[in-house]
Amino acid sequence: MKNEIKMITSLNHNTEENDVINYINKGINEFYFGFMPKQWVQKYGWEICTNRRPYPINPHITDWQKAQRLIETVHKKKKKIYLALNEHKYTYQQYQLLVPMLKKFINFNIDGILVADIAFISYIKDNDYKIPIHLSIGGGIFNIETVKFFHKLGVERIILPRKLNLQEIKQIIDASPKKITFEVFLLGEWCRYNDAYCFNVHGYGKNEFCKSPKLELANKIMTHHFLKEKVNYPWCGLCLMSYLKDYYSRILFKIPLRSDMFNDKLLIEEVVPLIKKGNFNNETLQKHLQCDKRFCAYELT
Repeated sequence: MKNEIKMITSLNHNTEENDVINYINKGINEFYFGFMPKQWVQKYGWEICTNRRPYPINPHITDWQKAQRLIETVHKKKKKIYLALNEHKYTYQQYQLLVPMLKKFINFNIDGILVADIAFISYIKDNDYKIPIHLSIGGGIFNIETVKFFHKLGVERIILPRKLNLQEIKQIIDASPKKITFEVFLLGEWCRYNDAYCFNVHGYGKNEFCKSPKLELANKIMTHHFLKEKVNYPWCGLCLMSYLKDYYSRILFKIPLRSDMFNDKLLIEEVVPLIKKGNFNNETLQKHLQCDKRFCAYELT
């Protein structure tokens, strides 16, 4: 439906089947997750990741049976779920583990995969794997020509970078092939760099370059009034939805929960039902969330 707000969120190591059912009941439409099997960790360590989350456990699902159960739970509720294989690039040697993983998830009836590596996209198409491809934020879509390029490669959905402004988002969607859908971030970690072109090594806390205390904003901690907790790099774009009402049929609004920044269940319990009630307007949302403009990603409030 044209005026329906559709939302996608991520699952992680702590997610259980009951959580998925609760998220769906609250209004989440689709899901995605990263996966780090033991064979990969034994060979490469968690520092070299399958899905751009180089942390030991929490951001990923690590157990095959659990992943299959979560997929089945989502499908029983007639929803879709995707696998993130979205590193900037993979080596030929990594394909020895990556491809069997992909095949196994295809057998699990995964609904699609998130990919950033152009070579991996080409490999999937050249080998005729029957799996929808979504271009990760790491693919770097900043203009219509890149949309057309990846569309020719077989990409069906594009996850737009957080660095785009409102007008750029509208222009790209307007000029894109009608079959392509998009994801737009609503919440997440703010970053001074660009996801598509950042090759910083994460997962090491204060030793990460982008969190260096020499960089003025990196060491700044602010309190998010609604979540009642202190967070680094707050980033909120919830108000963007009211400016994109004419695009609801082609957009899923994304709440990525693969980090320790936000209280996952609190967001789903409080924010999502508020959005899904209908008659969405910024004034009501800002009042409910005790909005702090310092967290505004798109500078719309």
